[in-house]
Amino acid sequence: MLADALNIKVHGEPIDDDFEAQLRIRGKRRAIIYNKNIREEGRKNFCISHEIGHHSCHSDQEEFFCTSKDLNDMAPHPQNIEQEANLFAATLLMPADDFRKQTRGKPATLSLLSDLAENRYNTSLTATCTRLLELSSTIPLGIAIVRNLRIVRWARTDEMRWSGFGFRKDHTVPQDAIFHDMDSRPVDSKLWLNEKNADRWGLVQSAVYMPYYDQTLVLIHAERKEVHGDDWEEPDPTPPSIPNFR
Repeated sequence: MLADALNIKVHGEPIDDDFEAQLRIRGKRRAIIYNKNIREEGRKNFCISHEIGHHSCHSDQEEFFCTSKDLNDMAPHPQNIEQEANLFAATLLMPADDFRKQTRGKPATLSLLSDLAENRYNTSLTATCTRLLELSSTIPLGIAIVRNLRIVRWARTDEMRWSGFGFRKDHTVPQDAIFHDMDSRPVDSKLWLNEKNADRWGLVQSAVYMPYYDQTLVLIHAERKEVHGDDWEEPDPTPPSIPNFR
């Protein structure tokens, strides 16, 4: 384990709050404490790797307390050290060359990503989905987390912005947009896009309910329909996230 090579002690503590992990540096002594109450092993793994990222990239600080908000923070680095630690963790756990090899030529589905998360990378499904988007800028992909029909987090690739996939705070989706099938199936584009863009794009979707979080994770792959003449849409002005997530 990398933490052992860096002489970092790692142990868990049962903590019943929003605390995820902590890095402590005291002279030559280094320790990472993570919340044992986190149920997903992949999430624990990402938390530990996130703290190793702080150790490797931000050695001028002696202590980091990281909450779920910090691990969900995807604002651009280097202004944001939490994003930099997240990127470090994703790169460490899901190397770009290997990830591209595992996904190349295969449909983007939650079934595929769940298999990679559980059997290859030991990561959470949301982290694995986010990594797919990070490495697929030229493919129109979007992900959303939905709770009680309200979108609480979402993200998209650069190419997906052309579809208008993006949401303001407290945006709600129709009940028909939520189904639980980890293999993709076509859906009505109007469930996710505005009326203008819905006519220009076809969507396929996979989704899974996460009972521990009482929310649904949705992965959407868009395909541009035939466009006549100069009928090209402008990039959507919606902010890229509200916020993003791991």
